[in-house]
Amino acid sequence: MNATPSKTVVPRDELAYNVKDMLVYCFQHWRSALILVLVGGLLFGLLEGSSTYRNELRNRELLSHSYEEYLAKANSGEALSPEAYSIIAYGRQANVVSAIDRKQWKLTYDLENSLLMQIDPNAVATETATVVILPSDTGDLTAAGNLLLAYRSALLNGSYLDELAASLSTSGAYLRELISVSIGGQSTSEDSVYIQDRIRRYMGFSYPLIYGSVEETQDILSSVLELHVIAADTGLAGQLMDTVLAQLDALQPQMNQSIAPHTVTVFNRTLTVQSDSALMDAQLERRLSYSDLPYLRNEYASRLSAIGIPAASAGSAQSAALKDGVKRGVIVGVALFLAYGLLLCLRYLFSERPLTEIRFRQHYRLLPLGAFRSAPSAVYRRRGFFDRWLRRSDRMLVEERDSAAVYDLTAGNLRLYAGELQKLLISGSASEADKQALAAALKERLPGAEFTVVPDLIDIHERLKLAEADGVIFFESFDTTRFPTLNEELRLTECAGVRVLGSVLE
Repeated sequence: MNATPSKTVVPRDELAYNVKDMLVYCFQHWRSALILVLVGGLLFGLLEGSSTYRNELRNRELLSHSYEEYLAKANSGEALSPEAYSIIAYGRQANVVSAIDRKQWKLTYDLENSLLMQIDPNAVATETATVVILPSDTGDLTAAGNLLLAYRSALLNGSYLDELAASLSTSGAYLRELISVSIGGQSTSEDSVYIQDRIRRYMGFSYPLIYGSVEETQDILSSVLELHVIAADTGLAGQLMDTVLAQLDALQPQMNQSIAPHTVTVFNRTLTVQSDSALMDAQLERRLSYSDLPYLRNEYASRLSAIGIPAASAGSAQSAALKDGVKRGVIVGVALFLAYGLLLCLRYLFSERPLTEIRFRQHYRLLPLGAFRSAPSAVYRRRGFFDRWLRRSDRMLVEERDSAAVYDLTAGNLRLYAGELQKLLISGSASEADKQALAAALKERLPGAEFTVVPDLIDIHERLKLAEADGVIFFESFDTTRFPTLNEELRLTECAGVRVLGSVLE
């Protein structure tokens, strides 16, 4: 008996896994992966397509009614579906966002083109003029008030500035921003007496005083219009004032006829360049209002996106369902393929079964005496292109051999490596019948050796047979071999000082 112990066992935690072998093992299951991908993708695609089709029909029905129609029904107290209320909320928010967009566009355009925004507030060309409007019937205070209001409205809102605006390549609205017309104002009787006294002195004392004590607080309407024009330069300020005064003269005949006969007198026309804090505040306020709009729009846009508004595709409901079904089917198919591949990799890494010959040899480094090419290669007997590539990539997947050839190969390896060993044990996870057949075939081919079949070496009664054995052959099956069991058998064999001759696989 050979007392030299075998040094073939390699602890599992020190083994490096073969990545190529793991990939080949995964590719061996390409048929099942293809079936899983097709069935799973088709199933989920049909489910998604049918769901999309139903949603499309419902949304198209909802969207066939307008926001105004739903709003009218809601205002009348009619009960609506949640989707209809979503459309109402969406329409309200969308109207606000649209209004903000229009306001933002207008402010942007105004900031770039408004003449008011182009004026330096520290050097404002300012021209003023005082206009006295007196009715012929000086006692008709109602006519005086009507004349002042009519002139003020006509000067502020008339289109008389359009010709000047065209010559300056701007808009009449931008010119009207530079003009202010104010009535002499509401005042106490004391102030009114002072104003009227100035007017009487200018008119040669022809305008009578309003009787009353100076201590009275009765409001009296003056007969004065204050014209105020600002511009970036004195030339434009003068042009504007000339245009306003020309319009004032043009309006007098019409006002005489429609309101009351009156006189119009202009005096105290002055032109200065000065700083204007009110203009600076107005410009700053306009710029601040523009800078606040993006934040306001983002707030309403976020509310808009949070509303679950129904939507319908541009095409038909059938085409939308087909598109979503194919998309979901492809995504699910790819996900199932990756998940199945991950599971196969995990099985390869953590399974207690050998799974492939390369993995078996890397775990134990046992001398391969022979291999029956039945399982797992029986699945791959087909001669497809991919199968042929797998056979070239994995030594486990070679051409099958009959039993006699395997027995001859095993006997030849034993004769070469076992030497003069006489008593050999055949253990392993293969079936009892297969081990008996192997023992009979080897005894026939090696008459000088004695082969004893044992179920396994873990049982104490079978383990005692190691005392009389010269070597052990492990006949393992990919269907039944478990690493913990084989590890224990190899450990007991090594401890007994019995030589491990190799392995036969099936």
